[in-house]
Amino acid sequence: MKFVGTKRFSPVVYQNDMPEEGTAAYRMWWREQYKRCLYGYKVPDAIEKGGEVFVDGVSAIWNDKKDYVYLPDYGVYIKDRTVHVPGRLYWYLNFWPIYGLDKDTGVKSLIRPRFTDLDYEKALTLEAMFYNEKDDLDGKARQKGFSEWIAAICAHFFTFLPGCQILIIAGEDKYSGHTMGNTIRGLDNLVDTEFYKQRKPNKTEEHVRAAYIETTTLRNGTTISKVKGFKSNLYSLTAKDNPQVASRLSPVFTVFEESGIWKKGMLIETAQYIKASQKAENKKTGWSYYIATGGDMDTSVLDVKEMFYDPAKFDLLAFPNRLEENDGSKIAHFIPCNKFRILDSEGNSLMKESAEAEIADREKEKNPTKKYRHITQNPFNPSEMFLLKGGGFFGDEIVLRLNERLKFLRNNKSSNIGRFGNYEWIDPKDKRRGVRWTDEEDRFGKRWFWKCEDPIEVIDPLTKKKVIPDGVYKHGTDSYDRDEAPNSDSLGSSHVMKGFYGMGEGFGRFTCKLLARPTEEEGGAAFFYDLTMRMAIAWNTKNLIEYSNLRIFQHYERYGLMDFLSPRPDFVIANWVKLSTVQNKYGIDPNTKIFWLNALKEHLAENNFAQIDNLFNEEQIMRYINFKILAGNKYNCDETISSALCVVQLEEDKLRMEQGGNDENNNDIEVMNNYICYQEDDHGNIIQS
Repeated sequence: MKFVGTKRFSPVVYQNDMPEEGTAAYRMWWREQYKRCLYGYKVPDAIEKGGEVFVDGVSAIWNDKKDYVYLPDYGVYIKDRTVHVPGRLYWYLNFWPIYGLDKDTGVKSLIRPRFTDLDYEKALTLEAMFYNEKDDLDGKARQKGFSEWIAAICAHFFTFLPGCQILIIAGEDKYSGHTMGNTIRGLDNLVDTEFYKQRKPNKTEEHVRAAYIETTTLRNGTTISKVKGFKSNLYSLTAKDNPQVASRLSPVFTVFEESGIWKKGMLIETAQYIKASQKAENKKTGWSYYIATGGDMDTSVLDVKEMFYDPAKFDLLAFPNRLEENDGSKIAHFIPCNKFRILDSEGNSLMKESAEAEIADREKEKNPTKKYRHITQNPFNPSEMFLLKGGGFFGDEIVLRLNERLKFLRNNKSSNIGRFGNYEWIDPKDKRRGVRWTDEEDRFGKRWFWKCEDPIEVIDPLTKKKVIPDGVYKHGTDSYDRDEAPNSDSLGSSHVMKGFYGMGEGFGRFTCKLLARPTEEEGGAAFFYDLTMRMAIAWNTKNLIEYSNLRIFQHYERYGLMDFLSPRPDFVIANWVKLSTVQNKYGIDPNTKIFWLNALKEHLAENNFAQIDNLFNEEQIMRYINFKILAGNKYNCDETISSALCVVQLEEDKLRMEQGGNDENNNDIEVMNNYICYQEDDHGNIIQS
C-alpha cells in the first residue's frame, strides 16, 4: 500500500486558504482546524496498491470487490481508498514546526514537516495505544524524527486538554531537556495562531503551565489575584536515583526519554510508580510512551529488552516480529533503518533501495569499532538494535563474538538452557546436610540463582552414594562489606564454572550464578554471604574471594564452613607477581586483579573463541561487553570479576599439574588427579576408577 497526493494531508501548508483575519470566515476556518486537530481529516483516493511499508498481502490486505484495505497490525480498515488522517497527525503536519532543510535557502531552519509513511505509522501506533488502553515502546534506528514527533504530541495534549499533566522523564540529567526544549519551541511558534496558550507565571526548565494571573481591585482597594487560563501542565523530570520522582503527578501522557540509557532496574521501577497514578476506578487515565534508540543501549538494556520481547507483561502494544526468524511471538513496535531513509516524492519509503544503501555503508566502514557502532545505530532488526557497544577491555573481536552469541540466544530460545530458582537449606541448623533446588520464588518474591545444568554426580567407592566429585567446579565471588550502598550500583556477584573433568563435556562453562545485593529487609550482606555458601555446597566448590572485603570470610568461619573457601592461589600469584607480600590463607590479593581479568580475556579467546559459544546467560554476556577499567583502576562490573576468579582457579589447576601438585598449603591437592579419572560401570553409573 502506498500513498498518493500526500500534499493534500497538509492543506494549511499547501492550499494557503486562510481567510482575512477578523472576518466570520476566518473564525469558521479556525473552528474547522480545531475539529481537524481533534478528530482528524479525510482525504479521498489517497492510496493505491504497492509500496514497501504496509506490504500488500501481509500488513496491508486488500479486498478488491469491496475496495477496502485492512491493516491487521492496527485493526484499521481504509474504505474506498479514503485515508483518515488522525487529529494528532494533522496537527503535526499543518501546525508544528521542525528543524529541517529549507529547500529555498539550502540551510536548516524551522519548516513544516512533509508527510511520510512513517508519520502515518507513528500516528496509527499512537491511536492504537489509546483505543486498546495500552502503552507503547518504540525500538528504532536513529534519525527517524521521533524527537520532533513526540514534542508535537506533548504539545497537542497541552493545547487541547485543559488541566492535564504531561510528563517527560529521563534517567539522566543530560537527556531530560531535549524533548522539553522542542516542545516549548513549538508552543512559542504558535503565538500568531488561535491555538496559542498564555503561559504566565512564566515557564521554567522543569514546568510550563498554560495559565495567567488576573488581578482585580475591589472597591475597598484590596487587590485579589487569581490564576486563570487553560491550566494544562508540562513537566520535565529526571528519575536518576529516585524512582518516585513523579509520585505527586497524575500524567495523562508520559514520555520516557532514551529508555536504554537509564540505570539498570530504574526504568521499570519508575514506570511502576507512574503506572499506579494512571488509573482511576479501574479505568486507564494515562499512557506511557517509551523511546529506545539503537546504539544508545547501556545499563538499562536488560529492562528495555525484557519489555520489548514481552510486551504483554508490561501492557504494551504487541506486533508480529516479521524481521527475524522466531517462534511467532510478539514484540513491541520496531522501526528498522531502511524505513524513512530513501523516499519517493509522495513520502513513501523505498525500503529495498534503502537497504542496499545501508549495506553499502556497512561494507565501506573497515574499522571494526566504528562499523559495529554504525550497525547498532542503524539496525535492520531488533537483534541488531540490542547489540552493545564494547566497554573497551576485551577488544573488538571478542566483543563482536559476544554480540553474535547474544543474538543467537535471543533468536534461538530452545538453545537457551538456563533457568532461575533458589537453593534452600535442607536443614538451616546443619548446613552440611546440603541444599535443594526449587524453581519457586522465596518469601521475598525473588529467585536468586540462575543455572544451566545440574552438577555431575559420581558413585563414591567407599560409601556407594552419589557425590559431586572434588575439584571439578570452580567458584569465584566478588563480595562487599556494607549492607547498603546508596551511591553505588555495585552488586555482589558469584559464579560457578565447570573445570577439568575426565569426560570433557562442558569444560569452561559457567553453570551457576548469583548477582544481587539484598536489602536490609532481605538480610543485607549476611544474606548474600549465605547465598554464596548455598552455591558452594550445591556444587561442592571452594569459593575464591578477593581478600579485601573480609566480612564474608568471617561469615564462613562463623558457620564452620572454612573448608568451602579457596586457599590462596600461590602458583598463579607467583607467576604474576614475583614478590607478593600478602600472607592470607584464603582469598586472593586484590592487587593482582588485572591479571585475573586478562586470564578471563584469554579464556574467552582461546581455541578460536570456543568458550564464547559455551556461554548461556544473556546478562553475563552483556556485562562482559560493557566491561571497562575506570579511572583509579576501578571497574564497572562485579559479574566480570567473579567470572575471572573462576578462571584463576582453572589456571591454578594447570600450574599445579605442571609442577606435580606439590603445594604445602593444600593437603588435598591429590584430588587434582582423582577427579579426572572416572569411568562408567556396566550399569551406566559414573564411578571412580
